[in-house]
Amino acid sequence: MTKIVDEIQALLKEHHVEIYGMGDAKKMAYVRPGNRPEDILPDAKSILCIAVPFPKGMYAMKRNMELGYWWNSNLYFNRIEDLMLKVCNMIEKTGHSALVINGCFPLDINLNLEFIGYVSQIHMAEAVKIGKIGKNGLIFHPKYGPRLILGGIVTSAPLPEMSTVPETDLTGCPDGCNVCQEKCPAKAIDKNGKVNIRLCVLHSGVSPIRFLIIPFFRVIIPILSKLKLVDEKRFLPQKLQRLANIVFANTHGMFHCINCVSMCPYLSEGTKKVD
Repeated sequence: MTKIVDEIQALLKEHHVEIYGMGDAKKMAYVRPGNRPEDILPDAKSILCIAVPFPKGMYAMKRNMELGYWWNSNLYFNRIEDLMLKVCNMIEKTGHSALVINGCFPLDINLNLEFIGYVSQIHMAEAVKIGKIGKNGLIFHPKYGPRLILGGIVTSAPLPEMSTVPETDLTGCPDGCNVCQEKCPAKAIDKNGKVNIRLCVLHSGVSPIRFLIIPFFRVIIPILSKLKLVDEKRFLPQKLQRLANIVFANTHGMFHCINCVSMCPYLSEGTKKVD
């Protein structure tokens, strides 16, 4: 695999991607069943994850920072996922299979209104030693803090263990810092750094059809269940799942709160506070 790895590295360098890692898919064995690499690609052997820092200045905007972040993050995701598709095609020329892991699509939504990605890019990034999961649930990088946009691939190719981040630098969030927890208006981050995705999305997610989907889950389904017309524990219409994915993805929906990143005092230079 030396040749294909060299070609992947050359492509990433051409696109100015300086942060990436590769590794064994089994490093994600601790993730709950159903959300592991082999659950989405049965012959998965390796994972590859890249990271691009979001401009620090975006978090300093005096007006409509969330709108600017939303729009520009979509541009980043599109750029990164296009690059990951190119890497997949390069890998598949060797006879192996490869699959792009997108940022927020597709996702599962259960009756508790928990939003669950098929495979977590954040766990992929930690597995290949790009950074450590921080107290806000995002990857904390030793140089760029929590402001990374991620991209990933699951493949049957046996990629080597590799990371552009020295393992000695993977210190994670500084001890004693709880700014993201204190500044979260939804109180979605507990003292241990565990994030309640449902609380986060319900507070920050904005979509024209979201206001129809949530009452459907919270009101209509329980009523139908009491009338014994549906089994509440199993009822999750496939069409509603598809609708939710359409209205929450990319420019169809947005997030109006990014306090857990914008107020982080370590947006760059690892554990050195940003002035």
